[in-house]
Amino acid sequence: MLVDTAEYLEFFDRKAVVVDKTGLILELINEASGPYFLARPRRFGKTLLLDTIQNIAEGSRELFGDTIIGNDESGYAWKPHPVIRLSFDNFDSDPVLLRRQLLDMLDGIAQNHQLSLKPAASVTDIYAVVAGLSNKHADIQPSDSVLDRKRKAKNVFLLIDEYDYQIIGGIGDHGITEELRMMLHNFYGAIKGCAPMLRFTLITGITKFQPFSFFSGLNNITDISLEPRFSAICGFTEDEITANFSGNIRFALSNMRKSGHMKSNSTEIDFLNRLKHWYDGYTWDGETKVYNPYSVVCCLKRSRFNNYWYESGTSLIAYKLSPLAETYLKIVFGEFTQNKFSVISDLKSADTELLLFQSGYLTISKIDLTNENTNYILKCPNNEIVYAIIHDFVRLESPFPGFTGTINEKYASFVDAFDSSDSTECARIFSSFLGEIVLYLKHPDEFLFQSLIYLLLNVKSKRAELEMHVGEGRADIIYSLTDKCKVIIEIKYHKTKLPVQTLRTVESVMDGIPLPGFPALPENILKILEDYIALASGQILKKKYLVPYYESGLEIRACAIAIHGLTDVMFRFFPVDWKAMSTT
Repeated sequence: MLVDTAEYLEFFDRKAVVVDKTGLILELINEASGPYFLARPRRFGKTLLLDTIQNIAEGSRELFGDTIIGNDESGYAWKPHPVIRLSFDNFDSDPVLLRRQLLDMLDGIAQNHQLSLKPAASVTDIYAVVAGLSNKHADIQPSDSVLDRKRKAKNVFLLIDEYDYQIIGGIGDHGITEELRMMLHNFYGAIKGCAPMLRFTLITGITKFQPFSFFSGLNNITDISLEPRFSAICGFTEDEITANFSGNIRFALSNMRKSGHMKSNSTEIDFLNRLKHWYDGYTWDGETKVYNPYSVVCCLKRSRFNNYWYESGTSLIAYKLSPLAETYLKIVFGEFTQNKFSVISDLKSADTELLLFQSGYLTISKIDLTNENTNYILKCPNNEIVYAIIHDFVRLESPFPGFTGTINEKYASFVDAFDSSDSTECARIFSSFLGEIVLYLKHPDEFLFQSLIYLLLNVKSKRAELEMHVGEGRADIIYSLTDKCKVIIEIKYHKTKLPVQTLRTVESVMDGIPLPGFPALPENILKILEDYIALASGQILKKKYLVPYYESGLEIRACAIAIHGLTDVMFRFFPVDWKAMSTT
């Protein structure tokens, strides 16, 4: 498996695993009726997609023998075409330097193809380069009809990668952005004039900017970003993973068993379930789900689950524009409704939800067609994004009004209390935290509180894992107290219809005994909390969360947490007595 390359030839030469997307590519090429645009988050395989198309366009059939397009029945002619390939992430963000690099690039293409063209003086000279390539490779004969000449002249492939790289880098500096806008407006306007010579055009990026007028000259562009047929053109489907990576899965599972990252009796099904929980969930049509390809390959290669995508380079689109606590909370705990898609109107007032979707922090969980307008329901796709958001959130300066410092600084003591099994202090700190963010908890549910506790347990280091498959279900949280001790956590939430303003912020709740100076809980609320503690501890036993650890040699503890309303909390810690359990 290869991680840090996007060259199809290198995959072929090194006999690396390649997931075959050529059936979708063939469909695109056969239907090409104008420029295509595809938006996907970074590290989702856009560059490899373009490199694959380039090798196909250049007629390198020997590289595609075992693929759909390489099959004789595909009908693809394998006639070599001239290709212009531009990657804007290789260019500078400074408008003056970018202009010079574009001109040098145009001159280089002309020289490589021995075209007799004047040195490029403007970015609009891309028209002359395309025309020169078309004329040189058209093989027009004197006897050809006018229609034959037009068909032969339409032979150039134009592939543009990361077109928005400079604009995203310029967020916050709108003077530079305007200069870039004008230059790129002229550049893409010239491309429209090349239409009679372009056999196929694909432009990729993270975000589609419309009023920035990059594409105003390309008003016939076809955006396939949300097209159901091409929803899996980047990323891996579950079937593709099991069909192409079976050997890698066995290798990674074996290593994880040895390292203790997975239990010694874990099966391939267990591994695939965990892989799905970490990296699956992305969808651009509300139905076809794909895994993050970069993270999957890193996980299989390094034999460890981690947030590889986030650590490979944070996407700054949303965070530069809206570093707000309520946004972070809602990404992890809530959902967004969006009824307009794929176009950013203005960076100064850009829709944060749309930016989060296009940069990979949200995905479409459902498309609601019940109203006249199409509504897209957006949610956090998987565990990797939860980790990424929490990583930023706990370091966020002054995340709430009146809040000083960071979550990390203020709530690190929660971890100390939890490590000490101090139910009193855990309840006090968690209740205090809820009191500070209660205004942002508009749709509380059990998963919300589960995620908040998970967040606080990770403010020092990533020792908590969310929604883990154990026994006959999923434990809410599994927390590694030490290398030799784990805590199984189950949370139960009792909703209340009391309005937020009437809820009392509980400073301390512990076994029903108040600390000096703090009021006791009302008996009815205390009874509810005790009942829900019993439900949580009972589920740990009923779902056999503890059974897989019986012969592990680890010390296992259990923690039941009950929450009432938005601020009433109770923690109970239970040491696990294996001898007593074996007699029940």
